[in-house]
Amino acid sequence: MKISLSSFEWSLDPADSSIIHTSESQIPFDTDYVIQSPKTGIEKNFKFSHSTGPEFDPETKWIYYAGSKLGGDFFTLIVHNDKDITKSRAQSYLSAKLGK
Repeated sequence: MKISLSSFEWSLDPADSSIIHTSESQIPFDTDYVIQSPKTGIEKNFKFSHSTGPEFDPETKWIYYAGSKLGGDFFTLIVHNDKDITKSRAQSYLSAKLGK
């Protein structure tokens, strides 16, 4: 999915400017994102790497990487679960499993 940094809310990690944080409420889930800087036009292809926990845990983060650690052009995108969305999805999943 190709998106521009100007099309969703995000922030840089205060300790590391190569880490971008956003919420699942800002971008639809995908296994990779091509994110373009509106200032420079440069695109980075972020590929899904792993999650930090289970799908329905509001504290889970979805981790994506772009670039190469060896090349020095390495970026991380962290998509945080939204507490309200996660709660709603967990309830929908449980209702479907219980046939309600």
